[in-house]
Amino acid sequence: MKIKNIVITLFVILLVVFVFSYFFPKEGVTIGGLHVDIPTFEDVFLGKKVEYANIDKLINDIDSTKNTKPKIKTKRERREDFVYIEYPDSNETLLYNFFASLSKSKEQSVRVLHYGDSQIEGDRITSYIRARLQEKFFGNGQGEIPIYSQSNIGNVAYEYSNGWKHHQIISPSKGFHSYGLTMECSETKPSLFTPVWVLFKFYKPINTPLTLYCTALGEKAKVKILANGNLLEERIIEKTPVNKIHIEKIEKLKTLKIETNDNILLYGLDISEDKGVYVDNVSLRGSSGLGFSRGSEQLLSLLASEKYMNVKLIIMQFGTNVIPKGNETIVTDYDYFRKSYSRELAFLRKAMPNVAIIVIGPSDRSIKKGSHYITHPNIPKLIETQRQVAKENGCMFWDLFSAMGGENSMPAWVLRDKPLANTDFIHFNHRGAEYVGELFYKALQEEYLEYKRK
Repeated sequence: MKIKNIVITLFVILLVVFVFSYFFPKEGVTIGGLHVDIPTFEDVFLGKKVEYANIDKLINDIDSTKNTKPKIKTKRERREDFVYIEYPDSNETLLYNFFASLSKSKEQSVRVLHYGDSQIEGDRITSYIRARLQEKFFGNGQGEIPIYSQSNIGNVAYEYSNGWKHHQIISPSKGFHSYGLTMECSETKPSLFTPVWVLFKFYKPINTPLTLYCTALGEKAKVKILANGNLLEERIIEKTPVNKIHIEKIEKLKTLKIETNDNILLYGLDISEDKGVYVDNVSLRGSSGLGFSRGSEQLLSLLASEKYMNVKLIIMQFGTNVIPKGNETIVTDYDYFRKSYSRELAFLRKAMPNVAIIVIGPSDRSIKKGSHYITHPNIPKLIETQRQVAKENGCMFWDLFSAMGGENSMPAWVLRDKPLANTDFIHFNHRGAEYVGELFYKALQEEYLEYKRK
């Protein structure tokens, strides 16, 4: 082939590519659930770069104001660069009951339940919020932890004997509804001569009292408690909805063993004083925030009451698992999720009518486009869906996506000299989780100051 013909052929090919890329939708197209995207003319020929969010000011502001004591203002002044908690029907009194209980936290315990997916696993984000609240309102302890979990639990490792059946809302047992506030429950199934036991091993020794929430499945059951290898006490529990086994403070508690020869249900172990504010980390790895309604409304209501846990606030932080795993899959309509998530929020509101609920929207999540990272196209749709569902069910909403910098902000968290998120461009690392915790705490603090002003 002559050089002239080769040049003409290449020119025609480039012209076709140019025309096709010029008129092809920049956002791509979705065919049968499969997203098709091609580089634009600017990407191919001009090397156009994606602009990542600049979060330097955000991080500097957090670092510089973290230890300052905010003052109550005579008049509320809303800032454009601040992400506030959003209220349904502009009802700014929804947190007042929670705030009022905080003023009594030196006389009684106040409980916050932080439900979430792997984004909060290992007590990330939660531990920071807990520390900030305890710093201001008193408290000493981690809060309630499950007897078993598929997620990593902060500061504890488990060992089990044979003879256990674990129930979880993310992999439910047919006909079972007695999930505790941790949305997990463990049942002992002892053999004739062999006891069933669980051993809690604390990485950092515990210096607070503990409370075991459980019930007997027969008329009565005997439970042994061993602390640091020594028998502490034996307790008889009954077939009532909830039994509390209170364990007095043991200095430098490293191991706690619960042992029985009977059939019992264990709802959770609470590591806290009988006063102060506690934020329980309930990480449900793989969850989309669904399945809560599989629990018993009556049991949850009882456990959340002042007689037991005194729950005043629930934080719902899900979304990671609502985004399809394949980056090419674009969800055109989140109506299916809206209906399911609405059912769960309605159930929690009914089970705990005096408990305020804040829904935290998903954080930014990136997919790779060419050599750059961009916000997953499903994220804005999911945020708007969660915002609507929250407000339709009388719950508050806080937009983490906007608070962390908005569109294309996750790369700015990942690609720093000291990264704040992992290279999956989805999950925050421990350092980044503290910044997220501070962002949420500041939003909560802003509402508390307004409550005090009024």
